[in-house]
Amino acid sequence: MLAAEIMAGRMAPGEAMPGSRTLAQDLGLSRHMVMSALWELELEGWVESRPGSGTYVAGAPPSVFPRNWGAKPERAVIPQEPAFELSSQLRPVSTLASSMLDLSDGFPDARLAPKDALARGYHRALQRHGDDLLGKGESRGNRSLREQLASHLRNARGLHTEAENMLITRGMTMSLTLIAQALAAGGGDIAVEDPGDPRVWEALGSTGARLHPVPVDGEGLVPESLEKLVSKHPLALLHLSPRCHFPTTVPLTEPRREAVMALARRHGFAIVEEDPDAELTWEGTPPHPMAAEDPGGQVIHLGSLSQLLAPGLGLAYVVAPAALVDRLARLRQRLDVQGDRVLEWAMADLIRDGDLERHLARSRKVLQKRREAFRCSILAELGADFEIQACDGGQACWVRIPSSLDAEAWAQACLRAGVKFHPGSHYDFQGRRLSGVRLGFAHLEAGEARRTLGILGREREALSGTRYV
Repeated sequence: MLAAEIMAGRMAPGEAMPGSRTLAQDLGLSRHMVMSALWELELEGWVESRPGSGTYVAGAPPSVFPRNWGAKPERAVIPQEPAFELSSQLRPVSTLASSMLDLSDGFPDARLAPKDALARGYHRALQRHGDDLLGKGESRGNRSLREQLASHLRNARGLHTEAENMLITRGMTMSLTLIAQALAAGGGDIAVEDPGDPRVWEALGSTGARLHPVPVDGEGLVPESLEKLVSKHPLALLHLSPRCHFPTTVPLTEPRREAVMALARRHGFAIVEEDPDAELTWEGTPPHPMAAEDPGGQVIHLGSLSQLLAPGLGLAYVVAPAALVDRLARLRQRLDVQGDRVLEWAMADLIRDGDLERHLARSRKVLQKRREAFRCSILAELGADFEIQACDGGQACWVRIPSSLDAEAWAQACLRAGVKFHPGSHYDFQGRRLSGVRLGFAHLEAGEARRTLGILGREREALSGTRYV
């Protein structure tokens, strides 16, 4: 309205405008609204503010209103589907609600994380090194963290490595994607475990690599099947979870470890050994990783601090020959120049001060109790015809289910009831039905586990109409 008055010449250039209080009273508006309107008029060139004097009509106000002035802008509706073809490798992100109970995998309970120690580390990092850490950093990751991690791995896992052999990443998916880009760019051949982890298959296949499944049985990956594969296809790499196979938790036996290593040396392919939570074992120390028994540089070791502390941290690492680490760091610059430098410094502090060791010692005790409580709840809520695969550690378990139970229908029914897990077919490379499900327990206290498994039990009964005890 004021712009229209100026445009019509009823308010001359240079003329003083009424004060905001007067305008508010005359127009029946709040003073805040009037001041906002005057500010917009000044931005558009209709008026000008003179400090200590007031607001005046501009000396040369616009001669025309801005295009579509006063009209409400049309809201563009973004279509649900693009006008171009999406790659079949791109699967939709899950829209899992925050209230959903997620049993689909094992992950640490953030309530157990050493938050006070991390907070102190953050404070020290910003207080002592803020000017440096808030600037550009290394694509390999904070050197102090790499040094502390190398020392920790030497002592805890027998893996003799140095900072130059380590790359810090934002997670296991980034680690796998970088490795696939480095070793199988342009469509190389990659061997994967079957059953296995679909997230691994998706990350390794993101470069267009050809994935070849290798069967896994009660003793781990079958070397004879791997040998047949490499006789037909020159592999770039083999992805392996030898200590605790994903999803069934069975370990790769020592004779098979040796056979797989021999094949890798003979045919010249890399072994990508994934072992994110090896230190969460119940009895004694975990076996040495394959990388610790590999003097020739055939094995690339992947670990995760997120899996030991809290999923929200987003910290993982790669241990590999220095030449490969340099290549991975260069590739990483295309995706993410650097990680969270303040977090990495704080994590280095956490390891140096012994907080990581104390947290792991506490977590082992807690998880051992939670796994036993989970086992008892499975028997109580699902029935004696469910069996947990024996394993010494980890944060999820493989549960064999009765052959009469339709796992796909059961998983869908439980999802509708608010609990998420995957049927066995989810982990089979060809989607075949497996008589088992993977259930995470590490983030559940005993009472939470009982209530959650109670939902699974009720949905099983609803499918069959029978009460199982």
